[in-house]
Amino acid sequence: MMGFGLFLFIIGMIVCVMGGAAKFWKIFGIGILLTGSGMCIGIGSSRSRDFPDGNPEVVMFGWILLIITIVCIIGSVIYTKVKIKMQAKKDYENTVRANKEIAEAKNKQISISIFKKCRQKGLSSFETVEDQNALKIIAGTFGVSDLSKAKKYYIEGKKLVETKELDDQKKRLADKREQEQKKFDDAKEKAHIKGKKKYVSKLETDYMYGIKAMELGKSLEKTVLHNTRYQAKKQDWAIAGGLASGLAGGAAGAATAMEIQRKNAEAEVQAAKIRQQAQEQLIDLNATMTNLSPAMLEEKFQIDRVNEKLYDESNTYEKFKLLKFSQWSIKVLDSKNIEVKGEVELTQNIELLGSKAVLDGSLKIDVINSSGNIIGCGYYSAPGFDNTNLEEVGFEYARKISVLCIVDDYMTVKPDDAFECKVSPVSLWIIEC
Repeated sequence: MMGFGLFLFIIGMIVCVMGGAAKFWKIFGIGILLTGSGMCIGIGSSRSRDFPDGNPEVVMFGWILLIITIVCIIGSVIYTKVKIKMQAKKDYENTVRANKEIAEAKNKQISISIFKKCRQKGLSSFETVEDQNALKIIAGTFGVSDLSKAKKYYIEGKKLVETKELDDQKKRLADKREQEQKKFDDAKEKAHIKGKKKYVSKLETDYMYGIKAMELGKSLEKTVLHNTRYQAKKQDWAIAGGLASGLAGGAAGAATAMEIQRKNAEAEVQAAKIRQQAQEQLIDLNATMTNLSPAMLEEKFQIDRVNEKLYDESNTYEKFKLLKFSQWSIKVLDSKNIEVKGEVELTQNIELLGSKAVLDGSLKIDVINSSGNIIGCGYYSAPGFDNTNLEEVGFEYARKISVLCIVDDYMTVKPDDAFECKVSPVSLWIIEC
């Protein structure tokens, strides 16, 4: 029995070494179990003074370990076989699925090709012998000789192509509507910019940025001026050398003095660089400030000039009566939104307290269908944004107008409907030129 235990121990050690070297941890574990069972059986079978007949409990434990090892080996073999079988089944299913997908893709391509070629040749029904023969020729080009199969391919191809074309059409429609919605939002935002802000809003923003830039420039100027006078921080080499000489001798004192002189020289070079850079920065900063000042003065002059103009925004609807509209045309766009075009002109010259003036502002255009329902709207602003030459702004120079009207419930829009439009003021004012 002791020999059998030794045999198991040796086999277990070999299995451990092989499993560990190959990093097969299951085999390594089985080797440990075999080694343990061999040790228990061998040691438990040996006789000693305390155990003249051996130790049956240790032997029993060794046999238990051996049985566990055998069960683990059998279980591992069974698990491996099952795993291999399941993997083979999975690979087979994947292969079948892939082949099916390839076949379906090929059939779809054949269906699409047959339908497109038939549509190109003007074939849509195959009731006549002539049309059937034409279908057979077209289908035969793509490897389909049976007429009934050719018809099935045609029907499937028609479904695929028309679905794809419908999806593409919906996407193009959504893209166009998104682009036009941005234009509408911009027009609406501009239409609600009222009065003198229309002419000077950008100038006021630029002027405020200029003030902030001048303040920042003055702050930077102080820093740069300080750097133009920057001095290197030096140490007194004579004092430091004397201290070192007193503490460690003459040679140490001389070395210390030379090292401090070297560092002082490097500090002076660095300080010179800082002063030079500061001088260059000061020149650039002064040039920037010099260029900025006249621009800001001109902006302030233009802002003040516009703000001093006489201005009247009362009686909006009375001002609206001064406008005459004609030549309306209403068109449904590909996006299902509506474009309204027309002409607008002033019915009289504009004055404000005896001074020449202009009528300016914005309008809202509602589109009405034949049922009398408002289906969409758009906004129009007279030209003149960010223009301080007030003789060039307002409706006096707005002859033709074009307005994009957004339609929310666009699926109900009929291109051949009898549309009308209604114009109303958003804001109108008179300003002195």
